[in-house]
Amino acid sequence: MFNVTGRLEKILQLPVRTLPSFMPSSQTRNIVKRIYTLFANKLRHHAAIIAGTRIRKDGLRNDHAYEVVGVSKNNSSGKIQITLRDPHQDSFDVDGKRGSPNSDVTIPLETLVEKGSIRNFHVDS
Repeated sequence: MFNVTGRLEKILQLPVRTLPSFMPSSQTRNIVKRIYTLFANKLRHHAAIIAGTRIRKDGLRNDHAYEVVGVSKNNSSGKIQITLRDPHQDSFDVDGKRGSPNSDVTIPLETLVEKGSIRNFHVDS
């Protein structure tokens, strides 16, 4: 499949969460680490990464696309954050309330994986 840059892309499908105990935390941590490693490398090389959402569970819009503009890891806590940019420049906080006029929102990547908010990531190869 080709992305907006005309190059081949990789599509990462994330599991659909249907039950509260869908994914053990060790499995969540493994997925988060793999995504972080891939995205940090791709973003260093200026690759395009697009996130497609499912349903709004964390302040993100339903069936919407966001650009992944950053991933970071807190050295003391080990928590991994992902920064998404809304192309329509609407920013919502994690409670679903309208945030700042800034189009970027930073969310713990683990939250997105656990809540099943992201349908897939399209990664420029």
